[in-house]
Amino acid sequence: MIFDNYTQNIEKDVESERRSLVFAAVAIVVLIFLVLMCVSYRPTEPEHNDLDIDSDVSTGHRRAAELCRGLPRPENFAEVGMKYSADGRSPAAVDFYFYSDREPQEIFPSFILWFEREGWKNFEQTPDIIGYSKGLRTVTVKSAVFGNANYSIHCTTGSY
Repeated sequence: MIFDNYTQNIEKDVESERRSLVFAAVAIVVLIFLVLMCVSYRPTEPEHNDLDIDSDVSTGHRRAAELCRGLPRPENFAEVGMKYSADGRSPAAVDFYFYSDREPQEIFPSFILWFEREGWKNFEQTPDIIGYSKGLRTVTVKSAVFGNANYSIHCTTGSY
């Protein structure tokens, strides 16, 4: 009887300590989760669209880039870069660079079919180059090594 009160106090202390340990464990798990979320958080970047990025680019350059971006993309044809022409004497132009493990005889037919279906006129065709025009717009697709790219597409719209 003397020890009944003592054991009840010990049981209450053990239960209280258990609750504290569970609470601490949950708090540690939540804290670790929050730290990991903060460390791994990377704000999403906007989709790559040079037409929105370069506000200093002329209307002609924007139209040329829009023309190039609107062309069909064969399978395994990955964009690796682009640049605007900057000489100021010629109509605005843009060059897009691509990498593909496919040969020109596999890549070019999809472009040729599209250009012909859309009413473009062929002005150049070699094993490594195809060129088409429609009005003042021109598109030239080349197969050659350009740094880490092996294809380029050159687009102009006749605008400056």
